[in-house]
Amino acid sequence: MSLPTALCLALLALLPLGAVEVEPRHPVIQAGETCAFRARVPDAEDPRCVWSVRGEGGAIGADGVFAGPPGTYRVRAARTADLADFAETGLVVLPSETALRVAVLVLGRETFQPGWSEALPFRDLQGPGRFGDPGAVVKALRGGDRPDSQIFGYGLEVSVRWARPVAPPGVQLLSFLESWEPRRFEVTGLASLRIRVHGPVRGARVETLTRIAEGRWTSRTEELSLWVRGLMPLAGNGLAGDADGLGLAARFRRPEGLALMPDGAVAVADSQAHVIRVIHPDRGASTLCGSPGDSGHQDGDPASARFRGPTFLAAWPESRPGPALVVSDSGNHVIRAVDGQGRVTTLAGVPGRAGHLDAPVARDALFQDPQGLAVDEAGNILVADRGNHVIRKISAEGAVTTLAGLPGSPGALDGAGPGARFAGLRGLALSVNLPGRAFYNLYVVDGHSVRRVTPVGEVTVFCGDPAVPGPPCGSAILPGKPCLNQPHGLAAAGNYLVVADRGNHAVQILRPDWEGRAVCSTVAGDPDLAVSRSGLLRCNIPGPLEEEYGALDQPLGVTVEPWGTIFVSDGAAVVQCVEPSQTAFLKPPALLIPGRRVAAAGAPFTVGCSGPRPWGLELDEPPPFLWSLAFIDPRTGRPAAPRIKGEGSGPGPEFAKVTLEEPGEMEVHLTCVTPEGLSLKCVEPMTVVPAT
Repeated sequence: MSLPTALCLALLALLPLGAVEVEPRHPVIQAGETCAFRARVPDAEDPRCVWSVRGEGGAIGADGVFAGPPGTYRVRAARTADLADFAETGLVVLPSETALRVAVLVLGRETFQPGWSEALPFRDLQGPGRFGDPGAVVKALRGGDRPDSQIFGYGLEVSVRWARPVAPPGVQLLSFLESWEPRRFEVTGLASLRIRVHGPVRGARVETLTRIAEGRWTSRTEELSLWVRGLMPLAGNGLAGDADGLGLAARFRRPEGLALMPDGAVAVADSQAHVIRVIHPDRGASTLCGSPGDSGHQDGDPASARFRGPTFLAAWPESRPGPALVVSDSGNHVIRAVDGQGRVTTLAGVPGRAGHLDAPVARDALFQDPQGLAVDEAGNILVADRGNHVIRKISAEGAVTTLAGLPGSPGALDGAGPGARFAGLRGLALSVNLPGRAFYNLYVVDGHSVRRVTPVGEVTVFCGDPAVPGPPCGSAILPGKPCLNQPHGLAAAGNYLVVADRGNHAVQILRPDWEGRAVCSTVAGDPDLAVSRSGLLRCNIPGPLEEEYGALDQPLGVTVEPWGTIFVSDGAAVVQCVEPSQTAFLKPPALLIPGRRVAAAGAPFTVGCSGPRPWGLELDEPPPFLWSLAFIDPRTGRPAAPRIKGEGSGPGPEFAKVTLEEPGEMEVHLTCVTPEGLSLKCVEPMTVVPAT
C-alpha cells in the first residue's frame, strides 16, 4: 500500500460514524460533459442524500449527475435524515477552447507547490506530453510581488487583478486555495477575472507558461495578495464528535479556550472531550494530548495524559524558556503545563482536591474550578479562580498568592486586594506594555462585565455591569452600563480587547478612550439570532442581520493574531473573523427622503440613496455596491417595515418605492456594502403622519 493511500485510509478511519463522503474529489471536466458524483454514509441507518450545487448555471439531479457551463462550482451531498451532516467538493468546468488541456487527475494540495508545471495535469497543446513530464524542462522565473492587497467580501463578486505580460503568453493560469479546496482558471490574455469566494484564500498566484523550444518552457509566477473579509470556518462544521482532520472534516465536542501559538497554530481546549487540540496553519486539526472522551488526571506522554474538563489555556512567552501551553484543568482543580511534544505535567494545585490555599510551593496550593489564564513576560501565571471568586498569581519561582478578591465571598465590588469582590470569573487577558510603563493591566471577565486588575490588585469595572446583562451598545459607554451578556472568552490585541459575548451571540471589540469609557463595537453576530453562519462582518450594522452576514451561536473562546484575524470557538467548531487592515477611504452613503422627511401612512413615497465614493477621486465607472433600506422604530429598535434591498453601479442615486402603514417617528437606515465587504451606513429620521 502506498503512503498516500495509507494516509487517506487513516483519515477516513478518524471520521465519525455517519459522516457523508463524496466522490470523486475535485474533478475537472470539459464543457459539454457531465460528472456523476457518488455519496456514501458509512454505518448510517438512513444512507440517502440530497444533492445541491452552488455556481451559476450548474444543475445536479437526484442521482448525483452534474451538468453545467464553464465555471467553478461547489457540489454538496447532505444526509436526508440530518441535513447538517454534509460533505462538499469543488468542480471545475473548462471552456471548450481548452478542451485539449482537460485535467484528468484529481487535484491535490501538491498541485499548489512552487511551480505549477511541476504537477500540472493539463495536456501540452503543441507536444505529445504533459506539462511536468520528465521530458519537459521548465525554468522558474519569479515575477515581482504585488505590494498591495486585494480584498474580497465574503460571497460578493470581486475582480481579481494582475499584471499583463509584456509578450503574449502560451498559457496563463490563476490558482489559489479557497477553504482548503483548489480553484484554478485559465486566464490567457486577461489581466483580471471576476469571481466569488466563500472561504479564506491562500497561495494565490498567476503563472505564465511560454514555450521556448520543443519540450522546454519558462514559467513566470506572480504572487497575489488576496484577503477575504468575513466570518468563515476554520475547523469543524458544528457536528459534535472526536475526529482529527482537515478543515470541515475535523470534529470537536465543546471547544472553549483558544491560544495562538508562535508558529501560527491555534491551540484549543476541548472541554467535553477532555483533550487539547491544535489547528495548524494549513487548517488541519490534530490531538496534541489527552484521550477523547476519557477523563481523569495523569501526567506523562501525549497518549497517556488525561484531563478532566480543560476550559482555558495560554501560550507561554517566546522570550522565556518554559512549556508551550498552560492549561486550566478545571475538573481536576489544577493548572497543567504542556510542552511542544504534548507531554503534560501538573504545575499547581492538588489533583481532585478543591479549596483555597496559598503556598510557597505551587503543587501544595489549592484551587477551585480555575478558568481564565494569562502569562506575563516574566513567567508569572495569572489565574481566574472561579470557585473561590479570586484572582490568583503563580510566580515564576512557583509561589501561589491571592492577588484580588476574598476567598469564598462572591460579589461585585471595586476595591483593592481583599476589598474587591468577583461573582462569575471566566476569561483573562493581559494588555500590552504601554510606552514608558513597566507593567501590564490584567482584564478579566466577571459576570456580565469586563474588569481591570492592576499588578497590585486594584480592581475597577472597565465595561458592562457585573450583575446586569445588556445588549451591545455600539458606542462609547461609561463603566457600569449593561452592554455584555454572559461574556466568556477574552483576548488582548494592541490597545483593544476582544470579547466572546456568549449571551449576545456576538464578538465585540472594546477600546479604552481618554475619559475612562470603553468604545464598544460589534464585529460579528446578532443578539437575536442564535445560529452559526459564515458571511460578511456585522461592523455595527443596526437591526437584525440578513443572510449575507455572519452569525454566531455560542461563542466561548477567543484569540487574536497580531495582524487582526480573530479566532472564535463557536458551538462544536472553531471559526475565524478576518478583517484585513487595508480598507478604502470612502465617503459615506447618502439618503434622499423627499417631502421634508414627512410621509403619509399607507401612501407610497420614494426614497433615494447614493452609494459610497472614494474621497477626492472621480471615477468614470464608480464601484458597484449592494444597498439595503431598513425602517426602524427608534422606541423599540425593531423593524417597522420589511427591508428593501438592491444593487447599485452608476454615478446616480438608486430609488425604492416604500409604503409605511403605521404613523409615528421613524429612522431610515441605509446600509451599503462594497465588493470588498466593507459596510457603511447612513441614518436619517423621518415622520409618518396619519392618512388624511
